[in-house]
Amino acid sequence: MNSIKRPNYKPFVLMINDISWLSPIKIFFIILFLTVPISIWLKTPTASPIQLAYSISITIYIVKKHEYYLDLLKPVLTLDEDAFIIEKQTLSHFSKRFIFGGIILAPAFFLFVNWRSTQLQELFAGNITSYSFIWSLLMAILSWIAILQSLTVVLSNIIQFKRLGKNFTKINLLDTDTLNPYSMVGLSTTLIIIGSYTIVPIAYLDSVRLLRPALVSLVITLPLVIYFLLAPILALHNKIKIAKSIEFKILTKAIKGDYNELKHSHLNLSKLPKQIDLILYRNFIEKVDEWPIDNRGSLRLALYFLIPILAWVSSSLIDRIIDFAL
Repeated sequence: MNSIKRPNYKPFVLMINDISWLSPIKIFFIILFLTVPISIWLKTPTASPIQLAYSISITIYIVKKHEYYLDLLKPVLTLDEDAFIIEKQTLSHFSKRFIFGGIILAPAFFLFVNWRSTQLQELFAGNITSYSFIWSLLMAILSWIAILQSLTVVLSNIIQFKRLGKNFTKINLLDTDTLNPYSMVGLSTTLIIIGSYTIVPIAYLDSVRLLRPALVSLVITLPLVIYFLLAPILALHNKIKIAKSIEFKILTKAIKGDYNELKHSHLNLSKLPKQIDLILYRNFIEKVDEWPIDNRGSLRLALYFLIPILAWVSSSLIDRIIDFAL
């Protein structure tokens, strides 16, 4: 069964992943060491180059995780081998229009968030600006390109997993643990936003002026993280709920003596079961969790949300220590 057409192009944030010896963490530090020292030398904010490094490296990491989770889901997908290969390629390849969309929209988002900047107004007035401002402008626009492409890559993948869950996934009520990778897709994807929240204190420490654009950008993207988290899970939740309802009705009829319906059950029967066995099995089906997320996933989500909280606490603590020391 075929699902979608094969895409051919990689976005800017994933191109560096073609270098085999580079891992996401290596990519993060390489970009960091190439940009942050220049920002420090020119006395410009370091938040933008850090965000640039994070957006690129975390997107590569998330796409790798998505490919891994798709491999785990392969046994429960109703795709033939060719369709599965296309689905996997689609996680990292996109149309040209999709790739250049972020590049076109990035300057517009930058202007919207930073419109009140005095230096930006001077640039529009035709005044000569410093090298420091040109560098900070370049870093800001590149970071916005990376952010928008990262969000669109992740959004596309989330929609893809939602479609796979809704249309191409077999539900086995006797083994719903095989569906847990769908929840892990959403959980891993939240890192793209949650990690960015840890950069807000850095922006504040750089300059109070940077706090407003940082918060505005995060408020804009916050609804997306909720969608990233819930979309794959909800697709499976509804499907599991329907499967449970159908199985429950089949078992109720069988308990009352209509055994013909059992051929549509999840049970693999070699002989007719006893009534007490059907009652016990129906009780088991009734208790099957309709949400494809285990305790490990719930714990991981809680820890993910602790990251920005700890970053904010650390930032406040540093401020107090500096105030006390001076």
